[in-house]
Amino acid sequence: MAKFRHKKLQAIAMLAAILTPLSLVACRSGGGQMASSHPRPSAEPDTNTLVQDYGGRAPRPCPAIKQKPTDAEAAVLAQCTMEGSIGSTETLLTDVQVHVTGPRKFSTNSVGAYTGQDNNRKDIDKRADVLDITGYAHQFACGVQAFSPGQSCTITEMPGGVGVCWKTNYGEYRCGFASAGGNGYKLGPPPTSY
Repeated sequence: MAKFRHKKLQAIAMLAAILTPLSLVACRSGGGQMASSHPRPSAEPDTNTLVQDYGGRAPRPCPAIKQKPTDAEAAVLAQCTMEGSIGSTETLLTDVQVHVTGPRKFSTNSVGAYTGQDNNRKDIDKRADVLDITGYAHQFACGVQAFSPGQSCTITEMPGGVGVCWKTNYGEYRCGFASAGGNGYKLGPPPTSY
């Protein structure tokens, strides 16, 4: 009996040794990167509650990208950084497109080249380069169903957005941009996919 139990434990150990690398490959191929171990701020409501309140999907989780992001990676980082709750509104994005236009030094100079958005990021690594970006997205500002069913979001186009990608104190990149003016808005349901 002890010999059978020993062989069974060996088989389980071999199976675990095979499945662990496969699960890592699947995780990486599913989104290109491993998930960040740095969750959203604790001040944000639980995403499951938000999904129940507004429908649609939860905010996108951020991947752990530690090298200078490509345009595609910067788009994912902008989406996951910019999504979330503000007061009683849940902001979600779709059709996110980002172009990284180039690195520059973090700016603390209050004369000439002062960049306020650099200093306003609490988690920024001041020693790392900041990456200027341009961006585009559809923004969904979703709230409690105050309109007809399925019309709980105000959808705005965000053309010509400008912003930055920055390296955090924990070594991962985050990105964000703002658009000077949207091209009108319409009402609709929240998105169900990224």
